[in-house]
Amino acid sequence: MRKEKLEVILSSANMVTDHHIPFLFSFGVPFESAGNGLRQKHEIRHSGRVIQTMREVKMPLYSALPTEVVRALQAGGVDANGQIAEFSTSDGSSNPCRHCLQDIPLGHGMLILAHRPFARVHPYAETGPVFLCSDQCDRWQSVSNLPPILATSPEYLIKGYDAAERIVYGTGTVVPAITLSASIDAILENPVVAFVHIRSARNNCYQARADKG
Repeated sequence: MRKEKLEVILSSANMVTDHHIPFLFSFGVPFESAGNGLRQKHEIRHSGRVIQTMREVKMPLYSALPTEVVRALQAGGVDANGQIAEFSTSDGSSNPCRHCLQDIPLGHGMLILAHRPFARVHPYAETGPVFLCSDQCDRWQSVSNLPPILATSPEYLIKGYDAAERIVYGTGTVVPAITLSASIDAILENPVVAFVHIRSARNNCYQARADKG
């Protein structure tokens, strides 16, 4: 644990509040399983005081593109622009499939298409390019864990949306990959936020979605 930074966070605190949880998580404060989330219990000695914390923390649920949507595209269905996906060959790097959430291997076929990751069309429903394996692949299943593919870029753009799929202003930010998980947790603590979109920081391409656990 980076003690000096933790002391800065807690310098004016007699107790750990909800605000501190994402930061404590990123500093390596231990958590234990508790139902659908985690229960954090820890003692921190600060300025002669022992600070005790205990709180159940719901973990985000990460999701890839739905299989039924992907299978239709792999079978020649049209994308968000009404076009059939382009076929290409992966160069083995920076070609992440948005269904299996893995890089498409070198020399394997891939689809390039326009996707709109929203339930309906409205002013906030962005459409942009994504890659898919051209052959059928298994959907990413470890929904409670940050997909490893989201550690392959130096930083990511994340934005919170409300239940009506409108951007919650003030949540959009570019964060380093090393703090991505904690940053998503912090945004989802906002009661107005229903889900978070994770996008590439440089090209704004959609990567995955995180919902409240």
